[in-house]
Order: sequence, then structure tokens, then C-alpha cells
Amino acid sequence: RGDRGFLCMNEVDMKPDPGEAAPGRFAHADRKLMAIIHYKAPHEDRAHMLRTMILEGQRFAGPDALRSGLVDRLAEESRVLLEAQELAAQWASK
Repeated sequence: RGDRGFLCMNEVDMKPDPGEAAPGRFAHADRKLMAIIHYKAPHEDRAHMLRTMILEGQRFAGPDALRSGLVDRLAEESRVLLEAQELAAQWASK
């Protein structure tokens, strides 16, 4: 959706108590986000995008994520499922 939500690495801004933070607590989510960036971000933009997300905790709102190539399209709430089904139909033959 373009009107709400964002992509980011929340743990950059989280300050958990060191005694409560389990090693690798965010590793699974981080790997998924890194895979998205690796495959979606143009090579020349990837380093900048990673740096701003990892070091600065930048949040990519819908329009920013679309401009940077992290998402394929934005949809109004009433069209989210329809848009997802259209993309799935396009990719089903691959």
C-alpha cells in the first residue's frame, strides 16, 4: 500500500536490554530483507540502500520503496489482493 507501512530494519532503533537480547534474535528477518535488497535493488544503488537501512535505520515508505525498486507496485487498500493476484498470475508461468 502506498498510504501506510514501510520497509526498514527496526532493530537499528531498538535498544534492547543486553541481558534480554538473544543472539541472532533478528537474524532470520534480516536475511529475508537482505535477500530482497540483493535481488531488487539495482547494483549501483545497493550499497547506498544497505548503508542507509543498516546504519541509519532509514524507513522506506511505499512511494520510496517503489522508486528504489524494493517493491513492484503500490495499491490502494481495496485493491491489494487484486494486485497481488495479478502479479502472481504474471509470475506463475516462470
